[in-house]
Amino acid sequence: MRILAFDTSTPIINLCLMDSGRLVIGREIPPAAANRQEAVTMLLPSIDTALKEAGWDKHSLSCLVVGQGPGSFTGIRTAVVTAKTLAQALKLPLLGVSSLECYARQVQGPVAVLLAGAPGFLFAAGYSANGEAQVPPAYLSCDAAAQTFKPFSRWLADDAVRQQLGAQVSHCEPLPVLKNIAVMQAQIAQDRLSLRVPNRLSSEERTRLAEEFTWRHVEPLYLRSPSVTVKKSNANQDQADDIK
Repeated sequence: MRILAFDTSTPIINLCLMDSGRLVIGREIPPAAANRQEAVTMLLPSIDTALKEAGWDKHSLSCLVVGQGPGSFTGIRTAVVTAKTLAQALKLPLLGVSSLECYARQVQGPVAVLLAGAPGFLFAAGYSANGEAQVPPAYLSCDAAAQTFKPFSRWLADDAVRQQLGAQVSHCEPLPVLKNIAVMQAQIAQDRLSLRVPNRLSSEERTRLAEEFTWRHVEPLYLRSPSVTVKKSNANQDQADDIK
């Protein structure tokens, strides 16, 4: 099963090619300058370069995986729109994976994962021992989060959240190191799909998966309102026509 996964929730593009659980290419691509817009324009060329280096044709892919966020509004939107366009054009299954789930997968649950948002607010979710979302991802005030995740004895939080919570939670642990989030996203997708299909997909099996994991069901995990209003467009269809 050939998987392409990518995440642009930060200015760095995280990209991964995985074949039947084996890492083929794992890459973190920083923009030449700390500029989110530059990362946006680098995404498709970076994907093309990785496919060529691996000797893969885009039509040989079995599945696409995209980072849903939370993170940069522009970055998340770009990744999800690109993934939906590719999945639609190539008739591939598409899975969305949040960064919160990626951190939770690094440790033994049940666990709550907390990432800093605006001052006094955070992105958070709670996961059971088997990795299922027990408390869905949400954008909460620190006080609300302290109450919501009180039943969880283990919390993973970034430095900013740990400072904001202070003495409210004594069992906060630092986030585990996650060098390339796209690699973990690809592994999560591999685990989800391995129970349904063999590693080598027939064209019929890929079509069935594309219907089960349709691009229509994958949406950005913004959690909070954007600072700007984005017009709706037919970008998905237009880009899909170009890719074909």
